[in-house]
Amino acid sequence: MRRPIRHREESDVSKEEYDEEYSDSEDEEGLLAAFVLPAHRLRFALLVGALTGILMIAIHFLVPFLDVAAFQKAATLGDKMGYDTAVAVAGLDCLSTSLDIVVCGVLGYIIGRYAVQRRLGFFAGLLAGIVLYLGISIISYLPGYPGNASTPAFSPTFILPLIIIALFYGIVGGLVSLLVTWITTRRHPYYYHEEA
Repeated sequence: MRRPIRHREESDVSKEEYDEEYSDSEDEEGLLAAFVLPAHRLRFALLVGALTGILMIAIHFLVPFLDVAAFQKAATLGDKMGYDTAVAVAGLDCLSTSLDIVVCGVLGYIIGRYAVQRRLGFFAGLLAGIVLYLGISIISYLPGYPGNASTPAFSPTFILPLIIIALFYGIVGGLVSLLVTWITTRRHPYYYHEEA
């Protein structure tokens, strides 16, 4: 059995009149006019980024104390350490790196939630990564710290590699933070209007 064909009824409202009547542009303009970016957002992002870097330094400082014996064996034996020692040290290093990635993600969420601008998420992560590597470098000069066999003398030739590696850590931290900031702000009115 066939259904009867329904014909569309012609409406007396033209497309222009419909667009004028039901246009959302006034609502969007009112929403954007009401929305103002938070004050001092750059200062907030840099402060939170520096504090996050200090938190990640604390993680890297405390993780070797979970298995001091393994880190001391690794420092004294070097390449001749046993398989179990190598697995323990590598596992704890992976734990601290994973925690760093999670902390940079939380940093990106906080920046996206409170500072809104995505570039600030990158800057905060960049600062956190740079602070982290500088902290790791300082930790490597602590005598008697688990995993440090001998403290090398500081030389000016270490400055350029230190800057390059610190920038690498910063870029990785900035990209992780930027990703989470972008995810956090993807439906925010500040960016939603720009994409439309």
